[in-house]
Amino acid sequence: MRKVTISKEVIKDIEKFDGREKQWISAVIHYLENEENSIELIKQKFEALGKDLKGYYKAKHRGFKIRCVFKILNEFEIAVYIEKAHLDPLIDEIIQMVAVGKRDYIYELASKRVKFKDKD
Repeated sequence: MRKVTISKEVIKDIEKFDGREKQWISAVIHYLENEENSIELIKQKFEALGKDLKGYYKAKHRGFKIRCVFKILNEFEIAVYIEKAHLDPLIDEIIQMVAVGKRDYIYELASKRVKFKDKD
């Protein structure tokens, strides 16, 4: 069973966009939620990031210049997340949306969120 987590921060990110842009973001989220799309397929379809965001992926729309940054949790991270969030133990795949934004600032924003989250 798969779960895509979207924080309040990411919801605020999404609210900044107009209708067509929100439709695209929603389509990305639905693609990630759809269990017919295997984790391996998702890793192939979306570009892996490097440097501070190693282990994260991006979905991008060149026309809108929007990026969605997300992480596919590994088995250990899933176990910790399920325990902390008191989620259904049948969940075996978790994808966390980290940030959504324009190309010119999204990677800096995502890096800050990842560093802040790692301090927890």
